[in-house]
Formats: sequence, structure tokens, C-alpha cells
Amino acid sequence: VPDHIARAARIVTMRHPNAFDVVAYRKRVLRVEPKTLGGLAVLSDEDESNVDWDWLGEGKLLFSDQYAGANWSTEQDNINYAASGFFAQIELIDDSMQLQKTDIVYVMPGGGAAIAYEITNIPSTIGIPGYTRKYEIQKRDDLLYVPEFVK
Repeated sequence: VPDHIARAARIVTMRHPNAFDVVAYRKRVLRVEPKTLGGLAVLSDEDESNVDWDWLGEGKLLFSDQYAGANWSTEQDNINYAASGFFAQIELIDDSMQLQKTDIVYVMPGGGAAIAYEITNIPSTIGIPGYTRKYEIQKRDDLLYVPEFVK
């Protein structure tokens, strides 16, 4: 059953008219001993500055939350979704690649812009072994790319 649900979710995500094109990357720590900082053990590489990004591939993302409002920005000229996470179905074209926590997915809404989201959690949509995956994602404004702002 889980295999069929996962296959159906992949087909829907890849073909849905509201799905966004995405490109996925995985952070790779360049330090020789990534589990220590000067001999002191560290819990994660979240704040590591010496990193590179490995390209995982292209795919599609379909937001799977119900639409909900958000807070107005300080200037009251747009809605700020930065404080909350989203759930999404994400499928890479190469289905042999599996996304993991902390992977970065760039949503390509058009015009050359790329909105970065980090995978923060991977819950299953069912409780039957074999399981399925959906992704909880959080916007990463520090990795946002808008061509008009790049000089």
C-alpha cells in the first residue's frame, strides 16, 4: 500500500498545474574533521561557514498545506510568511535521489528568482511500514536569489 501511495503522490506532484520547478542542494562541510571544532565535539554543522553545496537535481514542489493568511509586514505592503513552516510534496526527476533534513530546495517562481526553503522535518503521511514522505520546509531568506538585487 505505501508504495502505491508514494507512486500516486509522485505522479500528482510531477504533473500538477500548481507545482513549482525546483532545484535541490545538499550542504557538504569542507573541514577535515567535521564532527569537532578545535577538538571540541559539535552537535551539528548548522553554523559551519566552510561549506560547499552539492547539486542533487531538478524536480517539482507542490505545497500541500491549506491556504492560510499570515501577518502583514511592517510596511504593510505584503504578507510575511517567514515565521511559519509549510508542508510540501517534493519529487526530484531522478527518483533514486532521496532528500534529507537540512537539504535546500530552491523554488523557481519565474523571472529568474529563486526562493530557498530548508527541509526541517520529514513526516510520513501514513503509519504503515514502507511509509511515505512529505516535507516540512522553512523559508531561508539568507539564501534568497533575486536577479535585480545582484550586482
